[in-house]
Amino acid sequence: MPATEPAPSERYKPTLLYRLMEYFTVPLILRTWVRMDVQGRENIPGTGPCIVVSNHVDNNDTYVIGRYLPGVVHYLARPTGMRSRFLGRFWRAMAAMPADRDGLSQALAYLKLGDMVGVFPDGVITPAMLRAKAGVAALAVRAGVPVLPVAVWGTERVRIFPLPRGRRRSIQLRFGTPRTVNRRDVRGRGLQEIADEFMTDVAAMLPPHYRGYYAAAVAGESMHQTGDGPHPHAGADGTRQRTGDGLDADLEKEAM
Repeated sequence: MPATEPAPSERYKPTLLYRLMEYFTVPLILRTWVRMDVQGRENIPGTGPCIVVSNHVDNNDTYVIGRYLPGVVHYLARPTGMRSRFLGRFWRAMAAMPADRDGLSQALAYLKLGDMVGVFPDGVITPAMLRAKAGVAALAVRAGVPVLPVAVWGTERVRIFPLPRGRRRSIQLRFGTPRTVNRRDVRGRGLQEIADEFMTDVAAMLPPHYRGYYAAAVAGESMHQTGDGPHPHAGADGTRQRTGDGLDADLEKEAM
């Protein structure tokens, strides 16, 4: 694998594997093994670029979410997996990019070309949400495109082998209201708080036991709106937390 991944200069052309997975294999599995419950489709942008942010309970999330979005979704994937000889080749064929500085450049280029980019701000597969990495906010600010919150659950219970017996498994998919942020928002609130807001939007659409880190934020939104008590993302001293290290810290400087 080359040390630096070049940014695309033209829109992605789906590979044969991508078309096979998205237009045949995934739809067949969903019709055969799954009962889909999809809500909020009216919130999906019909045209143009957007950033899709979601919780991440299973590897199947990318396929399920992508099935209901127009065009190709380029997901930012684990860099170590992208460096794998076989897994990396498969992920690239499925339009994925590494979740590092090279991947950020590619994501911005694809958004400029009008494609969609998918981000799992948790950074890992987890049954309950972890705190988002601030990089998703930096991407949103630099791209200046709508951010579409998506909540998904039930994918962790769907397996092709062994073959399902009895009733089909249920997958729930929710599309929330998009929001857009700019550099003024970064100066006022910081990247971490913006990332937290994206994921609070996602958490609010999930059942309570999936909300994890953002459970208190969802429960405390009405309290925060009325001005009573500390901000749901505040620290022990009542101050709002702004975190970021490594790539996220660099991105915060660039976004401001």
